[in-house]
Amino acid sequence: MAYTGTSSVILGHKSSHSREDWMSQHIWCLIEDKRNLHLKLLENRNVDERAGFNLQYRRIRKAIYRSTRADRRRWADDIADRAQHAANTGYLMELYRRTKTLVGDSRRKRKTLRSKEGRLIVTSEEQLLRWHQHFEEVFRLSATSTPEALSVSSSPPRLLDINSEPPSDSEVTEAVLSLKTGKAPGFDLITAEMLQADLTFAVDVLTPLIEKVWTTEELPDDRNKGLLITCLKKVISVSAITGEALHCCQFPLKSSAG
Repeated sequence: MAYTGTSSVILGHKSSHSREDWMSQHIWCLIEDKRNLHLKLLENRNVDERAGFNLQYRRIRKAIYRSTRADRRRWADDIADRAQHAANTGYLMELYRRTKTLVGDSRRKRKTLRSKEGRLIVTSEEQLLRWHQHFEEVFRLSATSTPEALSVSSSPPRLLDINSEPPSDSEVTEAVLSLKTGKAPGFDLITAEMLQADLTFAVDVLTPLIEKVWTTEELPDDRNKGLLITCLKKVISVSAITGEALHCCQFPLKSSAG
């Protein structure tokens, strides 16, 4: 409660969403209308009124698709005109920047795979064969191996010098500082930014809890809960010739641990 209450008063809640450069204000007004209609559909139980709301919802959704295609095409045409002007004037840096904006982020390149002789392998069949050879060598047993020898060799020759004491304050501090920021919180609504804002207080609170879990070897009940969220996944592909925006919507179920 201390973290959530203080963060709500000091930081507030995020209310705005990131906007793309090509999205006009008209689209956002339509999105807001669609959101309000969706809330009315959830609250209303009358069959006739829900039918009318569904009809309005479908019309607004189609209007959003049409406006999105038009704005995206207008934005792509504007970027292409600027790139053409940069090419005509010999401004290569501007031409490269505008072209990169149209193309978007490039895919990550796959790491190269080479044979034992150092030759670069480019075909899928040769790459699969090379991985097959690699795992055969890793898991291959020698001809002189016996079950008795394997059982003897598998036992550790000595005890490892590993500290089995509960995590110290310095280790908890290092763990809190290593948390990635900008991530969604769990059921407790505590983010990494909240913990890192007052590191001393966070360590004083977390260290006894971690020590208790370490000693009893039992997790709290709320850490065993999962949350299923229906996420809207939108994929937009832009044609380099026409600037046409194609939408493909899917609704996968995403599991998030609490």
